[in-house]
Amino acid sequence: MTDNPYQYTIADLLKDLPEPVNTVAAEKETVTYQRGKAKKNGLEGSPDDSGLRFDDSVPVKEIAISAPELSGANADDY
Repeated sequence: MTDNPYQYTIADLLKDLPEPVNTVAAEKETVTYQRGKAKKNGLEGSPDDSGLRFDDSVPVKEIAISAPELSGANADDY
């Protein structure tokens, strides 16, 4: 492999860059503030502070869905 005389190197490209100008760093402004937390208003009749008004009298239907990848010979690879 021979060197190409028309191929520039990175060093050749960088020597044509202008010198960086020393700029005075801008003064930094410090801003302070305080932030409060929003108050949670529980719903009337809620058994706890979650805001949900469901108790044990609400019927619960549980639906179990299995992933087909978890059954068969390659279930451990999933």
